[in-house]
Amino acid sequence: MVVAGQDAAYGFAEKSVQVKKPLMVLATLPRVIGPGETFTLPVTVFATENNLKNVSVQLQANNLILQGTNKQQLYYQKTGEQMAYFEVKAPDKVGIAKVKVIAQSGGERTDYDVEMDIRNPNPYITNVVSATVQPHTKWSVNYQPIGMAGTNSGSLEVSSIPAINLGKRLSYLIQYPHGCVEQTTSGVFPQLFLDRLSPLTEQQKRKPNQISRLELHV
Repeated sequence: MVVAGQDAAYGFAEKSVQVKKPLMVLATLPRVIGPGETFTLPVTVFATENNLKNVSVQLQANNLILQGTNKQQLYYQKTGEQMAYFEVKAPDKVGIAKVKVIAQSGGERTDYDVEMDIRNPNPYITNVVSATVQPHTKWSVNYQPIGMAGTNSGSLEVSSIPAINLGKRLSYLIQYPHGCVEQTTSGVFPQLFLDRLSPLTEQQKRKPNQISRLELHV
């Protein structure tokens, strides 16, 4: 489309034009996947010229496990589209998976890049090991992190009074999963005073204020 204007006069002209390459490819991945899950990755290859007969389709994956071959051959008797399928498995860890599909026929080549989240749908779990250390005595424990590698962490808390596990309780309050008006309000009001009990990050300080403004607007 071309638009022209001068003084108070305007005009335009338009024409439909196909934007395409001789060889095109499209891969379809799930939006998210869980650790250890498997799926079939479909790849659509478009050949728009008659001289493209044998097309090689190659799959390159980062942070994913390919089950079977990563390369397939497609033959085209005429222009059109064909499908190639690859079996893929997610590793037993969370992160970002990157997939690159390469289609090539003679001197024609096209690439397609796509990303996918690998995330654990399970809720947070906590294991607490507590002990009372008497004066002039020692205490030790073998620390074994629970949960999936890369998502777990540990902390040591020493107190002269019985522990109330404040960090866990505040974390649950901030990440309260229910969203009706009564439950959201009940979760927001205590958060307005959290900075008097425990040091907070800037993100933690902003969240209750954002929710409060949303509830007032509703």
